[in-house]
Amino acid sequence: MWDSRSRTSSLSAMGSITTGITATIRRSPRSSRRPLRIDSASGMHAPTSDKPSAKRRSRRVIGRSVVPDSEEIIFDCRPSLWLVVLRAVPAVVPVLAGAFLLDRAFGSVRRLFGPGGVHQDGMAVDVGTWIIFAAGCISVGIVVWAVLDWLCRRYVLTDRRAIVIFGVLHQRVAELALERVQNVAVSKPLIARLLGLGHVGLASAGTDGFEIVWRGLSKPDRRAGQVRAAVVGRGT
Repeated sequence: MWDSRSRTSSLSAMGSITTGITATIRRSPRSSRRPLRIDSASGMHAPTSDKPSAKRRSRRVIGRSVVPDSEEIIFDCRPSLWLVVLRAVPAVVPVLAGAFLLDRAFGSVRRLFGPGGVHQDGMAVDVGTWIIFAAGCISVGIVVWAVLDWLCRRYVLTDRRAIVIFGVLHQRVAELALERVQNVAVSKPLIARLLGLGHVGLASAGTDGFEIVWRGLSKPDRRAGQVRAAVVGRGT
């Protein structure tokens, strides 16, 4: 009789312990239930990291339709932000210089022939002011377009091909298989070289010019070396 009572008490205690453990697990945060990995050095179990790998982050940016899971991404980057300056300044400077010269010309006309304003609603509107305003709007538009082009431009190298993605209104994707790459060239114009930038061009046999051009890359020699190593590795 006492044995049956003690057995019943033991079973009740075990049930209470099991219920408490289950409730604790349910209340615990999800981070504590991450899968475990075995540390080869210490032999201890350690939770795996939830952070996505660089390969997964790159695929999220450029899309799985461009790089499938079977390819390994060597690098995926945008050009340097200095490319915005290199593209915008050569276009903005002539616009502002032309507006300044036109304003000076209208100033000379005003001094020779009297007021050069256009009267509208009882107010004199200076033609030179409108010229400067228009030049400012055009300059802002050029800078905005250069920034949008930078945001839409990506350079990708995988273990199978080189890819360039560009285009603001119409996105275009150009690619070249590493088996076809015959020439890897690095170009460093004067101003780009002073900023530590350069252009990397890839060409295949029997073509005029470069089929893939990565413009405004920081550390262009390093990127070209990665391409050459990938081409050699693909050929072996």
